[in-house]
Amino acid sequence: MDKEKQYKIKDVGIDFTSLRDDYGAVTGTCDIYGEENGEETVDTRHFTREANGEVQIIGPFNDLFTAEDYAEAMQILAQNIKDNFESFLVCVKPLTEEDN
Repeated sequence: MDKEKQYKIKDVGIDFTSLRDDYGAVTGTCDIYGEENGEETVDTRHFTREANGEVQIIGPFNDLFTAEDYAEAMQILAQNIKDNFESFLVCVKPLTEEDN
Protein backbone atom coordinates (compact mmCIF):
# COMPACT_ATOMS: atom_id res chain seq x y z
CA MET A 1 0.00 0.00 0.00
CA ASP A 2 1.43 3.38 -0.92
CA LYS A 3 1.48 6.54 1.18
CA GLU A 4 -1.48 8.25 -0.55
CA LYS A 5 -3.76 5.36 0.40
CA GLN A 6 -2.54 5.25 4.00
CA TYR A 7 -3.00 8.95 4.78
CA LYS A 8 -6.03 11.14 4.04
CA ILE A 9 -6.54 14.80 4.90
CA LYS A 10 -9.90 15.44 6.55
CA ASP A 11 -9.77 19.21 7.22
CA VAL A 12 -7.48 22.15 7.87
CA GLY A 13 -8.38 24.45 10.74
CA ILE A 14 -7.17 27.97 11.46
CA ASP A 15 -5.92 29.06 14.89
CA PHE A 16 -7.34 32.59 14.80
CA THR A 17 -5.44 33.56 17.96
CA SER A 18 -2.18 33.04 16.07
CA LEU A 19 -2.95 35.47 13.22
CA ARG A 20 -0.54 38.35 12.72
CA ASP A 21 -0.25 41.14 10.17
CA ASP A 22 3.14 40.74 8.54
CA TYR A 23 3.47 43.85 6.37
CA GLY A 24 0.32 43.15 4.36
CA ALA A 25 0.50 39.37 4.53
CA VAL A 26 -1.27 37.42 7.25
CA THR A 27 0.70 34.75 9.08
CA GLY A 28 -0.65 32.19 11.48
CA THR A 29 -0.93 28.57 12.49
CA CYS A 30 -3.15 25.88 11.05
CA ASP A 31 -3.95 22.35 12.11
CA ILE A 32 -4.08 19.66 9.45
CA TYR A 33 -6.56 16.99 10.52
CA GLY A 34 -6.12 13.63 8.87
CA GLU A 35 -6.39 9.92 9.16
CA GLU A 36 -3.50 7.52 8.81
CA ASN A 37 -4.15 3.79 8.81
CA GLY A 38 -7.47 4.37 10.61
CA GLU A 39 -5.95 6.62 13.31
CA GLU A 40 -6.86 10.29 13.54
CA THR A 41 -3.92 12.70 13.31
CA VAL A 42 -3.39 16.42 13.88
CA ASP A 43 -0.33 18.23 12.59
CA THR A 44 0.31 21.91 13.26
CA ARG A 45 1.97 24.05 10.59
CA HIS A 46 2.57 27.75 10.08
CA PHE A 47 1.06 29.44 7.06
CA THR A 48 1.06 32.75 5.28
CA ARG A 49 -1.60 34.39 3.16
CA GLU A 50 -0.10 36.99 0.88
CA ALA A 51 -1.92 40.22 -0.01
CA ASN A 52 -2.64 38.77 -3.46
CA GLY A 53 -4.56 35.87 -1.83
CA GLU A 54 -1.90 33.19 -2.29
CA VAL A 55 -1.78 30.77 0.64
CA GLN A 56 1.39 28.89 1.53
CA ILE A 57 1.92 26.36 4.30
CA ILE A 58 5.36 26.85 5.81
CA GLY A 59 7.39 23.78 6.86
CA PRO A 60 8.73 21.86 8.47
CA PHE A 61 8.64 19.91 5.26
CA ASN A 62 9.44 16.29 5.86
CA ASP A 63 8.28 12.97 4.52
CA LEU A 64 5.09 13.04 6.63
CA PHE A 65 3.20 14.70 3.78
CA THR A 66 3.57 14.26 0.04
CA ALA A 67 3.57 17.25 -2.31
CA GLU A 68 -0.02 16.31 -3.16
CA ASP A 69 -0.94 16.32 0.57
CA TYR A 70 0.47 19.84 0.95
CA ALA A 71 -1.35 21.02 -2.19
CA GLU A 72 -4.64 19.61 -0.87
CA ALA A 73 -4.07 21.12 2.59
CA MET A 74 -3.32 24.55 1.06
CA GLN A 75 -6.48 24.36 -1.05
CA ILE A 76 -8.62 23.53 2.01
CA LEU A 77 -6.88 26.23 4.06
CA ALA A 78 -7.43 28.84 1.33
CA GLN A 79 -11.13 27.99 1.21
CA ASN A 80 -11.42 28.15 5.02
CA ILE A 81 -9.72 31.55 5.03
CA LYS A 82 -12.08 32.79 2.34
CA ASP A 83 -15.13 31.42 4.17
CA ASN A 84 -14.15 32.58 7.66
CA PHE A 85 -12.04 35.75 7.53
CA GLU A 86 -14.92 38.10 6.76
CA SER A 87 -16.89 36.73 9.73
CA PHE A 88 -13.79 36.96 11.91
CA LEU A 89 -13.24 40.61 10.98
CA VAL A 90 -16.87 41.47 11.73
CA CYS A 91 -16.48 39.87 15.18
CA VAL A 92 -13.28 41.71 16.10
CA LYS A 93 -14.20 45.12 14.65
CA PRO A 94 -15.98 46.24 17.86
CA LEU A 95 -12.86 45.33 19.82
CA THR A 96 -10.69 47.61 17.71
CA GLU A 97 -12.97 50.65 17.67
CA GLU A 98 -12.33 53.37 20.21
CA ASP A 99 -15.11 54.44 22.54
CA ASN A 100 -16.71 57.69 21.39
